[in-house]
Amino acid sequence: MITAELKKAAEIAVLRCMGVKAGESVLIVVDTPQRDFGPLFSSPCLAAGAEPLILEMTPRGSHGEEPPEAVARAMLGADVILMPTSKSLSHTAARLAATRAGARIASLPTITPEVMGRTLVADYDEIERRNERLLGVLGGKSRVRLGTPAGTDLTFSIEGRTFHADGGINHRPGDFANLPAGEVYVAPVEGTAVGLLVVDGSMAGVGLLTDHIELVVTDGSVVEIRGGRGGRGTGEAHHALRVGRPQRGRAGNRYQRDGDGFRECPGGREGFGHLPRGPRRQLDLRG
Repeated sequence: MITAELKKAAEIAVLRCMGVKAGESVLIVVDTPQRDFGPLFSSPCLAAGAEPLILEMTPRGSHGEEPPEAVARAMLGADVILMPTSKSLSHTAARLAATRAGARIASLPTITPEVMGRTLVADYDEIERRNERLLGVLGGKSRVRLGTPAGTDLTFSIEGRTFHADGGINHRPGDFANLPAGEVYVAPVEGTAVGLLVVDGSMAGVGLLTDHIELVVTDGSVVEIRGGRGGRGTGEAHHALRVGRPQRGRAGNRYQRDGDGFRECPGGREGFGHLPRGPRRQLDLRG
């Protein structure tokens, strides 16, 4: 059901975050489970005098899998691209090519009506101020140690790397961000990460956890996975991470905050941080 709250969130995403203007072409890429988001984002585009096009594809098998060639070609011709899909297209060659072609892109993987209505109406000026404060704290550092009460103890080098901010505002050609937004991020130096990462909230490709999953990291690669819902989570984690395939240069650490502090959610805390993985070419990690 499309509510007034969702309409307002879509309007803010289109006009405030993406800066859609009259005469621009806006491509909205959805997949079958997320098809209802197409018309939701199309309406404010039409009201702004833009030309929206909705393309629906079948769901990809995993996050980061390339979209169909027809979708990839359409992305190269759009001024603005919104991607509310069930599997993320953020770290794909198609997205990177569209970014390099000048499209302003927002990825909204696994977005739900509840999340959309709660988060896309954020105060983006305040997000920018908080990001700037975090950049001031984290900038100029050469090494990171990540620790949590659950047992995470992971260290890696960021020598020569620069933190960047994602405030959700994509007004310049080639801008790319995830929505909801509000984070600063950096790419660790390849091959330097070592230690233990304990996932106690949720994991992409696995979902919410009822038991911790432990990832043992050596020389920048996950070499062992333990725990997780009676062994089932471990198997899913292996599938999600594609353990055993080359993964050098895949990880970028991100720190983020939600509201005035960390908000409790099932199995952990929301708004602490996350560790994406994949080839550096696709992650487009800069600095």
